[in-house]
Amino acid sequence: FFSIEAPGAFDQLQEALQLLERLDYEGFKLVAQQPYCLAPEQQALGCGSGLFGHLAVDVVSGVAWRSAREVAASVQSCSELAAEVASAREVKPWNCSRPKGSWWSNCGYLRACAEGRAHFDVHAARSGELHGPSR
Repeated sequence: FFSIEAPGAFDQLQEALQLLERLDYEGFKLVAQQPYCLAPEQQALGCGSGLFGHLAVDVVSGVAWRSAREVAASVQSCSELAAEVASAREVKPWNCSRPKGSWWSNCGYLRACAEGRAHFDVHAARSGELHGPSR
């Protein structure tokens, strides 16, 4: 597994994802830092993104791995929502949901995007790591 702080600039994020794909990483998670960093101004070493690997929680898919393209689209949507709120245009209703049978919801992610305070790590896995340890 591999984890990096998501670059702030979208083009840099795309470059990082493309590099990871060239290094044979196939599964990706966009992991929010907000739940693990309640007072960022008091964190001398910055914030983390909680659990790692299979247990890391993607802001859209929960513990499921996604493609690099899907992760990039989520970051772009987050940036667009922040810009929409900042420009005070009419904001479309959030598609805030809890997947059926899931403990996880995307509401915190959408709220952080809208407030312009979303910070992410990108976790990556190679194809042999995507399905968890064998039993």
